[in-house]
Amino acid sequence: MKTDCNEHSSCPSTALKAVELEEYKVKINKNWQLMDTEPQQLVRDFEFDTYLAGFDFANQVAQIAEELNHHPNMILGFKKVRVEYYTHNAGGLTEMDFDSAARIDLLLD
Repeated sequence: MKTDCNEHSSCPSTALKAVELEEYKVKINKNWQLMDTEPQQLVRDFEFDTYLAGFDFANQVAQIAEELNHHPNMILGFKKVRVEYYTHNAGGLTEMDFDSAARIDLLLD
């Protein structure tokens, strides 16, 4: 598996096919959703007991994003954080999106 995108040009440039998406989806938490959007995205909503707990979580996600140089869209709300992944230059989901999601899953174990 690819571990990071040191330069965005090194990120995967081909989106995964539907069969591949299903294979990767079983490797991450079942709460991640494949969104039928254009481009297709991998999305998960997280809920917390306090606003600051959500904010701390968002910072941890940001640290993972920096380490991997693969940055999700995040929406920080009151006690909620939404994380949205897709690979821009691939125009859809790649192995890197699933690797990143798996790393985020480890924050909550």
